[in-house]
Amino acid sequence: MKLRLPKISLTHSGILLEYIAAFLLIVFCNFWVYKGRPLIPLYYFYLMSLLCIPFLIFIKMKGTLSKGQILSIICSLWIFGTFLYQNTEDWQYIAHPGTAVSCYVITIFFINYLSKKRVLSVTNIMLVLNTLYISAETFWRISHPASSRAIGAVIDNSADSSSAIYLFKCNSFMYSDSNSVGLALLVLLFLTLYLYLHVQRRKLYLGLIFIYSILIVLTFSRAALIALILSSFIIWSYYFLKKQIVLYKNTKKTTLKFLLYIIFVPVIFSIFGILIIFYLLHDGSFATKIDLFAAMGKYFKIASLKSILFGIGTNLNLSNKYFGRYPHTIILTYLAWYGIVGMCLIYYWWCVIIKETRYKALYIFLPQIFAGISYTMPGLHIFYVALGIVYYFEKRAREKIELYQHGNISNYKGEPL
Repeated sequence: MKLRLPKISLTHSGILLEYIAAFLLIVFCNFWVYKGRPLIPLYYFYLMSLLCIPFLIFIKMKGTLSKGQILSIICSLWIFGTFLYQNTEDWQYIAHPGTAVSCYVITIFFINYLSKKRVLSVTNIMLVLNTLYISAETFWRISHPASSRAIGAVIDNSADSSSAIYLFKCNSFMYSDSNSVGLALLVLLFLTLYLYLHVQRRKLYLGLIFIYSILIVLTFSRAALIALILSSFIIWSYYFLKKQIVLYKNTKKTTLKFLLYIIFVPVIFSIFGILIIFYLLHDGSFATKIDLFAAMGKYFKIASLKSILFGIGTNLNLSNKYFGRYPHTIILTYLAWYGIVGMCLIYYWWCVIIKETRYKALYIFLPQIFAGISYTMPGLHIFYVALGIVYYFEKRAREKIELYQHGNISNYKGEPL
């Protein structure tokens, strides 16, 4: 499904406006300063990049929008539209997810005009800059432990170790706490892993993956750490089993590695899973997430049909009424904020993205889904920017495959992938 923009016969500009726009949006897409709200730096760069769009439409001869990009626009408009009919307490909770969702279509719009080399250049700058930025955040947060939670609950220094970690989670200058930092790091790590496996084998990426892993541990976010472990295991298992199946088809022999995997990995994974479940069941924070799912039944019983279908917005009073607290999980947050209609629309859009990227978007989605069982952040701009970058490279790979199949690879204009 493609929507073609009107052709405009204007002279092509010698200035790489599209590179400047992509640079502003991608490089600074994660520059949050929570305590500086509403003056968050990333929005200045976001708005400056938006100013480039009308100029590019007039400068370029044509452009296309995929189904996923069109749905990005629709979802963004839906989220902004909820402000008109919901009792939303804070407009920022509309602006954050609304602009974040739009980053998918805007990112693709800009980088579609760029070469692979330039897209990699912008992406690498973003990865390195975020490494420095989040490293500074980590140093500050750990060296300046908080004395209370952001929500105001005082933490007693004599509390158990599971409560004491909040001292090193809450004093973040980026987000309200380090759980959100963990979500951003998951995006950075698995985007880097995707680039290493499918775009360019660079030692830089291996180094960044190692640093991101350390930084995730230092967020003290159990959701992010578990998501890292589970997602890494699933991705490794997929490629390992895929390789073993190919070897078996070619040689009709089973390798020792495959036999060891079949014997030991399920056992180790089961033990690890049981330990995680046992730990979480005795963790007060995770218990609240179970309560939230239990409260879903209560919500459907007492909420109005309008609220169920179209959401209650970010009204904390209504959230406390229905769920007893602020919704945290990936299901409950979207259900409460945008209703069944909005939630299904967004989830359908995600499925379209996964299909359009030849399932490579799962590198970005998988860890967010695992972490989202405990905590999610609808307004995570870097999440949708990363999905746009994956779409760009997979679109190029798909086009090259199609040219190979038709014997026209000599007509391929892009650089080899």
